[in-house]
Amino acid sequence: MLAAGDRNGKNILANVLDIPVANETYDFIVSRGVLLSHVGPGNTDRMLKEIHRILSKGGECYLDYITHFKNDEYRYQKTKNSFLQNEISEILLRNGFTVEKFFDNDSYRTASVLIKKI
Repeated sequence: MLAAGDRNGKNILANVLDIPVANETYDFIVSRGVLLSHVGPGNTDRMLKEIHRILSKGGECYLDYITHFKNDEYRYQKTKNSFLQNEISEILLRNGFTVEKFFDNDSYRTASVLIKKI
């Protein structure tokens, strides 16, 4: 799910794979809670394409993602994604984004990235 608000204070709650807003509606999107990792292996590109569609030209997005699973979490690998920096960079570029900056959290198993729509 994605929760978003526009400049007029209108909020939406929607499936991140099918967001019911017009193209290029938002200048900035924040996706916290490692949503990119939770959509599952078959939906990563689909989620990013949808974010790309609703971002304005030059718009930015801040995403969290899982970098690795702990030993007792390997059961999640079939339903969730983990990414290394080089992997996420390639996926983002393939979906029309450039990486502005990575934010690592070495003390945990997640990281964040600020991306820009090309």
